[in-house]
Amino acid sequence: MSIAKDFLFHCLEIDDNLANDFNFDEDNKAELNDSKCGICLSSVDGRISYANPTFSSHLKTIAQYRDVDLKTMLISIIKSTVFLTPKCELLELSAQSFLVCVTKIGPNDSDNYLVAIYDIIDFMDEMDKDDLRHLLNIIVSYREQYLDDEFLFDNIFDLITVSDKDGNLIKTNSAIEKQFGIKRELAVGTNVDDLEKNGILSKSVTKEVLKRGTPYSLVQDTSTGHRLLVTSTPVYDQTGQLYKIFNISKDVTTITALEDKLQEAEELINEYEKQVTYMGSNAKKITSNITMQQALNTVMQITAVNSTVLIEGETGVGKDVMARNIHDTSVNKAGPFVKVNCGAIPDSLIESELFGYEKGAFTGALQQGKAGLVASAEGGTLFLDEIGELPLNMQVKLLDLIQTKSYYAIGSVAPRTANIRIIAATNQNLSQMVKSGRFREDLYYRLNVVPLYIPPLRERRSEIPHLVNEFLSAFCNKYNKNKHISREAMALIVNAPWPGNIRELENMIERLVVTSSSQIITPDDLPATILDDSTNLDVDENAIEIKINKIIPLKDAQDKMEIALLEKALELLPNKSVAADVLGIHRTTLSRKTNATK
Repeated sequence: MSIAKDFLFHCLEIDDNLANDFNFDEDNKAELNDSKCGICLSSVDGRISYANPTFSSHLKTIAQYRDVDLKTMLISIIKSTVFLTPKCELLELSAQSFLVCVTKIGPNDSDNYLVAIYDIIDFMDEMDKDDLRHLLNIIVSYREQYLDDEFLFDNIFDLITVSDKDGNLIKTNSAIEKQFGIKRELAVGTNVDDLEKNGILSKSVTKEVLKRGTPYSLVQDTSTGHRLLVTSTPVYDQTGQLYKIFNISKDVTTITALEDKLQEAEELINEYEKQVTYMGSNAKKITSNITMQQALNTVMQITAVNSTVLIEGETGVGKDVMARNIHDTSVNKAGPFVKVNCGAIPDSLIESELFGYEKGAFTGALQQGKAGLVASAEGGTLFLDEIGELPLNMQVKLLDLIQTKSYYAIGSVAPRTANIRIIAATNQNLSQMVKSGRFREDLYYRLNVVPLYIPPLRERRSEIPHLVNEFLSAFCNKYNKNKHISREAMALIVNAPWPGNIRELENMIERLVVTSSSQIITPDDLPATILDDSTNLDVDENAIEIKINKIIPLKDAQDKMEIALLEKALELLPNKSVAADVLGIHRTTLSRKTNATK
């Protein structure tokens, strides 16, 4: 057994010299054929060029125990040793134990492997005192190396865990106490399923490896608030069976926080770019409200025509701004834009103001006469605001103007042509006024060629930050101030109902610019009505109804509640930035969580 014994010691001492010089001459074969140690020379794919009788017997015993054929068993033994140093492993069967050693022989590109299988009892019986002393020295050496490795293992910064084939934690270092928040002694023996169910970790990479059978990596969140990048590697024994899973977890919490800050900075830059764009000529076209988007799309569709437009919406929503945008993008943009507030002109003067008059047309008329606002809008746009206030007798004349593109000045018998576009606006329900007889039906249909509806500010809250910054900049320039809105104050402003719409918002910003004592406008500077209205928004914890129909794992319940809360916040609030402020988290965290639920 001297050749087999020498081979074993060289494997244990990680010395390949014997294997490289090994040759199967007749003397060696004669000794090996009588040896109680199984020796084999094989390729990696199980092509045997030599095997002594003992090897064949031992391999058959192991293969039968594993219920595989001989070739498959041999290939598994050779391939599995890539994880082992030294390349020896104890293989315990139900009634017999073997020591299996494998080493590559010949040059690096060689495909030849020397495989030895030792029956432990037979092997120990044939070892003399010197052999046992030699073996003991090797064991002591490995013990010292093991202690050195344990010191490094326990003091390395990264978390290292080792699990068995059933997912039970069998070894870990002290980093687990910081990353998982549990004592090292308590962690050992715990199944990864329990760690996941109890919320200690978000997702087990070990479970993924058990499913896949191949190395796998993922990002894992722990109950202590750490984020780990975990790489898991399966290890197979000499028979090709999975018996251990090694995990190395690198703490990337700081990196993730920096990435979040970088993403937040980029989003702020994008937000500032939007605000700069908003303050340009097309500022008021930025919106996320579907109804508003449809209105703006309609405006873009009518740029090349002069169709009459009817704008409806509450007081202060920006109907005059919309009318101006229609004019500025139309074929008449080079012409004048004339605004007429029909509700501000007395009934007795409305006709003369619109159509003008000839000299001497009535008592008190100017000697030279007056052209009128229709004439002033020639080649451009006539904007009739508060069209619902127009008297019925004037509605007839306006209808004639729209239909014939002509009109009569007071005191004149000659018609005058009008090359104008008419835009009308109202905060009243004209269709209801038609039914009640207060507005002419034919005029309503003539005006309503291109209907536009501007929703109230409370339905398009995403525009509020842009409007706030526009007004803030304008009033700071006007009053030579340098003011900024805090995020907390902005969240309250966005959440307010704004019954007066944009006009109310503009007035409040002017008041804040001139009355706030510091450069940063905080919630303390806001009017009490804004604070009261914002706190009444249905986003606090008391407004969420919780129903428990059955008992489920706590982690599952927390996940469901979090998803429901995120969905509710995004439903009630105008955008992710505001939702993140109300929830008390970063916008990037909100985006990551909502993306994870898709």
